[in-house]
Amino acid sequence: MVKRELIAALARRHKELNAKDVELMARLVFEAMSETLAQGDEIEIRGFGAFRMREYEARQARNPGTGDTVSLEPRKGVLFRPGREIKERMNGE
Repeated sequence: MVKRELIAALARRHKELNAKDVELMARLVFEAMSETLAQGDEIEIRGFGAFRMREYEARQARNPGTGDTVSLEPRKGVLFRPGREIKERMNGE
């Protein structure tokens, strides 16, 4: 599901809300999450999971297509750790 599909699904589910309002709310939530992660803070949504920023060190890697060794620069990424409730739902418990 992409953001556009998420917004459409929420608008269908909550007919009392205007589609533009749903889009605005989604954009504001994602912007707040992005800013929080960029500051290095963790986001925890009870029953869903937690997001945190992780720093990766520079390292040597292999290009799987060519077999060549490449140098990867240090970088940052986002890790998601699902909560217990979503794990249970995913595993049909």
